[in-house]
Amino acid sequence: MQTYITQLGPSFWAEVCISLLQGMMLLQYQVYWTHNMEENRWRKWLVHMAVGLSSIKFVYNTFVNYDRTVYRSFWRLGILCKLGTFKYTAVAVLSTTLSAAPCQIYYIYRCWILSHNRVFLIVASLGLIISVGGSCIVTWGAAEALLGIQHGTYIVNPGANVNLAAGLACDVVITVFTCYYLLTHKSGFSRKTDTLVHRLILISIETALGPTILALVNLILRGRAESSQWYILPNGTLGHVYAISLLYTVNARRTVKNGLTKVISSFNINQSTRTTELGRDSQVYGSIGSAQKPEDISLSVLAITNRPQSREVITT
Repeated sequence: MQTYITQLGPSFWAEVCISLLQGMMLLQYQVYWTHNMEENRWRKWLVHMAVGLSSIKFVYNTFVNYDRTVYRSFWRLGILCKLGTFKYTAVAVLSTTLSAAPCQIYYIYRCWILSHNRVFLIVASLGLIISVGGSCIVTWGAAEALLGIQHGTYIVNPGANVNLAAGLACDVVITVFTCYYLLTHKSGFSRKTDTLVHRLILISIETALGPTILALVNLILRGRAESSQWYILPNGTLGHVYAISLLYTVNARRTVKNGLTKVISSFNINQSTRTTELGRDSQVYGSIGSAQKPEDISLSVLAITNRPQSREVITT
């Protein structure tokens, strides 16, 4: 099963896993389409891009497996098969990177909005750019190999390793920075807000841990590409895992936002009751209460923006 050229092996199991993940992704996308279509335009386009690119990869991977197993009967042996391996590897790496890029862009932007930390922005952006560059190198090397240029066969593996290592580094930086920032900036005005912060941390870990572990496994198996082609299994499913994590994040954010709105409403009710009971001294306490409005509290998971017609509470 591990011989990619003459047997189904990892390509077949990748197709099985991608089919399962495709269904999960479409289910999450249906929830997003129903409840989260009032988001900013660029956020919606990032989600649509991730889902669309992952779906295109699913169609391509299905076609490749059908072409290998049914139409051509396990492909022809020899040089055509080797070139086909390069071709499949190049497209798989590039499509995985393009599927993951919108998700990583979303996470980087979210952390930047929370912290405005330039060091994080530079490090994470460099990891993303290098990862995309590595996938382009793999594609270029495969194109040269298809044209009979020997140089192309020497740059495919280094380019793939750079692509996977940079993508993994970007994931680790995003996950660690998000958890660290939320833990160190969780000062709120009630115990419920701390519960929401811990919930956001759990969501960040849940959404980032899966792609990070899968990227690490992909990198390890890629280092053994000369003796085994099992790296195709995690590499083929990585793009869908990224898309599902992004959809899970934006869908879970809606429930956190609703809980945060209830906390702010109860805070305002308590402030109004306290002001009424204090009578003439309400002006003094009212000034103190106005200085402690939810908008002024240093809660890192909030970003309240002024808009011409409405006031919207946005959570990470």
